[in-house]
Amino acid sequence: MFKDIYIETERLILKPYCMEDIDDLYKVYSDEKVMSYIPEGVMSFQWVKDLIEWMVEDCYENNTPDNIDKFGVSVVDKKKNKVIGWCGLGSLDCKPEDVELFYGLSSEYWGQGLATEAAMAMLHYGFDIIGLKRIIAVVKSDNIASKKVIEKLGMKFKNILNVDDPNYSGYDGELYYALTKDEYNENNVL
Repeated sequence: MFKDIYIETERLILKPYCMEDIDDLYKVYSDEKVMSYIPEGVMSFQWVKDLIEWMVEDCYENNTPDNIDKFGVSVVDKKKNKVIGWCGLGSLDCKPEDVELFYGLSSEYWGQGLATEAAMAMLHYGFDIIGLKRIIAVVKSDNIASKKVIEKLGMKFKNILNVDDPNYSGYDGELYYALTKDEYNENNVL
């Protein structure tokens, strides 16, 4: 289910990570504009290599619909056949009982509706293919564009995260949104 994912939208392809994409993925994971909104910050080339190996060797094989650790895919611009970001689902590091929708796109692709397109496709996959009952998203309060994406998906603001664990302090103060499968079906956001 996870290792064979292939989602095609009007302008994008969402496909499993692979080593052939490492250079393009590294460009996104090392983009300071993108990573300023991600708790972990800018990533090294080795970190991206390790991430791809972990996804391919562990996550794609071991995730199940009832137990999703992390599950990320490359977001590919169909016109250019180029990886421009990532999107996925996974347990929220600071609240592992929640399944989080996450995404990131190269800053040169911002403002074109591509994050919304990728995130909508992943919501569909999470609710309609995997069978999840609830998906959440977190966002820094100053990330106005990402807040708009989350709200376009039909997600509702629930609270502000209060994280006491110093290992996850990057999440403290982030806005917490959620969407249930019933709400998703009612909204018919796709």
